[in-house]
Parts: sequence; structure tokens; C-alpha cells
Amino acid sequence: MKFRKVQEVGRGTLLVSLPKDWARRMGVKRGGFVAVWERSDGCLIIDPSYGRMEEASKITITFTGKDEEKVRWEVLGAYLLGYDIIEIKTEGRINPEARERIKAAIENLIGLEILEEDSSRLVAQCLIDPSAVAPKKLLHRENTITVGMHRDAVTSLLRGDRRLAQLVVKRDDEVDRIHFLIVRLLRSAVRNPRLADKFAVTSIDCLDYRVVANVIEAIGDYAVEMAEVYLGLPKDVKREDLSIVLREVSEILCEMQNLAVGAFLAKKINLVGKVKIDLHHKLIERLNHLDRLVAKEDTELIPGLNSISASLAKIGRCCVDIADLVIPLS
Repeated sequence: MKFRKVQEVGRGTLLVSLPKDWARRMGVKRGGFVAVWERSDGCLIIDPSYGRMEEASKITITFTGKDEEKVRWEVLGAYLLGYDIIEIKTEGRINPEARERIKAAIENLIGLEILEEDSSRLVAQCLIDPSAVAPKKLLHRENTITVGMHRDAVTSLLRGDRRLAQLVVKRDDEVDRIHFLIVRLLRSAVRNPRLADKFAVTSIDCLDYRVVANVIEAIGDYAVEMAEVYLGLPKDVKREDLSIVLREVSEILCEMQNLAVGAFLAKKINLVGKVKIDLHHKLIERLNHLDRLVAKEDTELIPGLNSISASLAKIGRCCVDIADLVIPLS
């Protein structure tokens, strides 16, 4: 960190000199222009490259033919880090089976498209303009999908609808795709103050958004766990009292999650108490009642139903964690 002395010139004009080494590296010269704007926390941003065309960032991944799983993880890592062009190449030839699996990994990432392909290489480019996709909207979308997932997981159990449970499992892929895009955009915003300014987020906001996105993604995983447990049950649940309590728990969780995420996005601290105290206490009471009813069920159903109850409790805990991140508007 370097400190510069503020000087006054003429009638109240304040001047601060720019570091010479930095100016040389950035190509700032006498008579040139830099962009200056104020961040939400009062800091001034000086951008010497404003208005210039940014070069697309590129990374090359070498595929030996034996590390296909490693290549797929490297593609995901490069995407999350914000690389625009990802090239996968090998000295020989990519075998057809590995090629299809690598292409499937690429196609599972929003905006990443294969633009070039031959026997020894694949070139993918992210075609999404980051400034056109707000993390706030994506977080809202991720929340909407996962609320529907755990609601449908419970509904599939209540109705004996195995097809609905299978759809819950399948929808987790969409949650993952949105989650990866959110992470990519937030990392880009941390590196690019202009992008963060366009998103109307600070560095702290980016950190909190990342945490909330992870928690919502975990809720989707718990919904999948419930659906898969139901699909493994030897028979359907018939008791009406058990079904009533499960439905009540599901309704409480839907309200908790929507309130928690809504409070986080709008920075409404007044909604936190309802999530963490009123609804969470009501949820715990209903879950305790559910556990007592499960204990009276057929022995072959008890382990699975206990697992579902545990997943419902974890979703409730996730909602409380999201509410804990609500920061009031200053």
C-alpha cells in the first residue's frame, strides 16, 4: 500500500499524483484519460483501460488420453475462474468415448459452446456477456427451483408418485448449472470493479452471494436425497396422520426458504426474526411430532422415513443460515 499526499491547486482543486511505475505499466501518459467513479463504500476507482476492448482470456488443457476425469474437472475449474476460451488438446487423437464425455461436461455449463473441433482438440468459448446476467436474478432462479424440488420430493412420497421423485433428481442438474454460472459471475465481479458496479454489489456482497448460492445448492441436494430415499422404500406410506404432518412441514419449509432468500436479496432485516424464531420453532415442533409418528410405522419404512425427516431438518437449518447473512440497508 502506498500513500499519496493530497495537494490543492488554484481555487480548491485537489490533486493526487499517480504512482509512476503503475502509470508506465498501464500506459497512462500526459494528455491521456482515465475513468474515475465512486464505489458504494466511498472509495474511488481509477480505471486506465475504460473503453478499451478486453482480450478474451484463454487456457489450454492437455489431455493425455488417460486422465479424462481430471480434464472434466479442469474444464469446470477454468469456467469458474472466468476463462473465455478453453482449449483441450492431445498429441494423438481423442478417442470417441472420451470425446463425448468431455463434450457433455462442456455442454453442462451455461454459455460454454464448442466452436472448433478436430481429432486432437476441442475449443470451447463462453458466449455469455457477464454484464447482461445479474447474479441476483440467477440466485432467485436457483431458489425457485430448489423450493419446488423439496416440495415435490414430499409430494411424491405423499402421492406415491415415483415419476415425480425421478424428476426431482433430474432437476438437480439445472441447479448445478445455475450455481456454476453464479460462481463464475461473482469471481469476475471481484476481479472487475466495473462489473461489480453494474451488478450493484460490493466485494462483501460477492462473498455473501457465494455462500448463499452454496447453501441453496445444498438444499437441492437434500431434496434429491429425499426423492432417492422414497424411490428405495419397499412400499408407500398410507397413514393419514403422517401425511398431514409431512405436508405441514413442507409448507413451513417453502415459506422459510422464500422469506430467507427474499430478505437476503432485499436486505430486509425485519424478516429475519420470522424465519429464525417463529417459523423455525414451528418447524422443530412439527418435526418432533413427525418423528413420533414415524416410530409407529412399519419397521421396514422407519429407516427411510427417519432419513427423510433428517433431510427436512437440514433444509430448515439452511434457511436459518441464509437469514443469518441478511445485512440491512445502510
